[in-house]
Amino acid sequence: MKEEITNTVTQTVEVLLRDLASQLGTTTEYLWEVLVKQAPIDATINLIQCLSVFPFLFLFYKWYKWISNNKEKLYNNNELETLHYVGLYLVGLLLTICTVGSIIALPTVLSGYLNPEYWALNQLLEVLKGATK
Repeated sequence: MKEEITNTVTQTVEVLLRDLASQLGTTTEYLWEVLVKQAPIDATINLIQCLSVFPFLFLFYKWYKWISNNKEKLYNNNELETLHYVGLYLVGLLLTICTVGSIIALPTVLSGYLNPEYWALNQLLEVLKGATK
């Protein structure tokens, strides 16, 4: 059973690669080589995106601490304080979503660096999944 699935996936990827190569006017070997070379580039881009969240998290922390320490000086009425905290919570929510996205992207970064063939195969399977929808 496992061999049948492996053979089916291999045949499907070969057909997809052949079709894609013919559409681009190149060979399957060259297309595969380009995909494998693209893996570390894509991983680097994803890593930069993941790491770019940390400076914003640090700035958000400093902003929150500054507001907490200067609460009496900043707010002379409750409306302004409430409005400011709503903004603070919204920015915090956005940063939380970005942080979760960065954590989710880490396996792609690792596979791009450590196993570029797997990354290339994953990209082909994503294209295949999109073509079957």
